[in-house]
Amino acid sequence: MLTEYTNDDKISIGSDSMFYEEWMKYLKSDANIRDIVIPGTHNSGTYKMIPAGKCQRGTLYDQYKYGIRFFDLRFHKGLKGKLVFEHSVLSGRPFEEGLADMKKMLENNSSEIFIFKLHYPKIEYLFRKVGRPYSRNFDYLNDILEKYIEPSKYAYTDFERADEVTVKDILDSGKRYILSSTDERIKYSVPDIVYDPWQPDFYGLKIDKFFDATLKQFETAGREKLFCYYIQRTAGPGTELGIRNPDSIEKDVFLNFYKLADRIEKKPELFSKVNIMAGDFMTDSHHKVNMILKMNLKKGNIKDDSREIFLENTDK
Repeated sequence: MLTEYTNDDKISIGSDSMFYEEWMKYLKSDANIRDIVIPGTHNSGTYKMIPAGKCQRGTLYDQYKYGIRFFDLRFHKGLKGKLVFEHSVLSGRPFEEGLADMKKMLENNSSEIFIFKLHYPKIEYLFRKVGRPYSRNFDYLNDILEKYIEPSKYAYTDFERADEVTVKDILDSGKRYILSSTDERIKYSVPDIVYDPWQPDFYGLKIDKFFDATLKQFETAGREKLFCYYIQRTAGPGTELGIRNPDSIEKDVFLNFYKLADRIEKKPELFSKVNIMAGDFMTDSHHKVNMILKMNLKKGNIKDDSREIFLENTDK
């Protein structure tokens, strides 16, 4: 049973959801995290924003239940001084709500490894302070991170290069996730360990041009960092897409995603580098997640005695 959303964005998880909650248990223990093909979400915390800012419909926990293991977490200071999820000038749900979901997903299993990318912008977007620098409270941020997901206990930091880390390395150490950040003041984070190139001119193109342009970004991806390839487009003034809500431009990506996956798989220079593939509306169905996960079979990341069950669950 595939899971779909109703019109009011309520989610219904089917009986096959257990596979997506624990798909990493099928990985070989010596699988390198730079070689695993990982489904992710772009602007993961925007699930309750107005249409102009909403890039996901499911909560972080819903996303986890769909197989997502990379979370793009962007937040800023809200009107009451607390941190809230953000998408440019727009504010969303409290960041602590997302942290509670992250805690829940960590408690739900012992086989899964997560990558949490934190982005705490340097500028204030609210009202008359737009574009001005503001004071970021890293003590408060570190306190709530520790309260919910205990990075002092569970964040994996004992590495210098992503291609030196295996699933076994992380799990044997008792750790559960990598905390990537843009600022070393976030405790137990690994600054800039995720390479996620972003060129606005590319992401505003129509679908075929978008694929052509963004696949060129693979050329600059090395092995020392995790590589996040964003698979969604971003409309805006001056782009071919014009000014449109994220939801209105998702259909083309959804319907043509098989072409993108096929191009990556058929070109060794792309397939050798593919790692994290993060997109919008990743919980609308398992369509994109399945094609991303199936790449792990071709890469040889799945245990020999688990290949059949892995294919059975992703070949839908």
